[in-house]
Amino acid sequence: MAAYQQLREELADAHTTIEHLRADEREREKQLREYQNQENIVKLVQTIAGGEPTQANELKQRLNEYIRELDKCLAYLRE
Repeated sequence: MAAYQQLREELADAHTTIEHLRADEREREKQLREYQNQENIVKLVQTIAGGEPTQANELKQRLNEYIRELDKCLAYLRE
């Protein structure tokens, strides 16, 4: 009976570990999407601004603000 209880505890620990790993994976996927979005923004800004640094920086800042607002809205809707 003690072996059975030990196996149940190990199984519970394994399930906990799996849940932590899944949460880590979701967080990493989220970060990856954010980095990809940032890269796309930079490419878009460079294309639109035509290589002018001042316009590119202003456009990038404005787009980043819009994205942050959208992220807030999405987080609110998920609640």
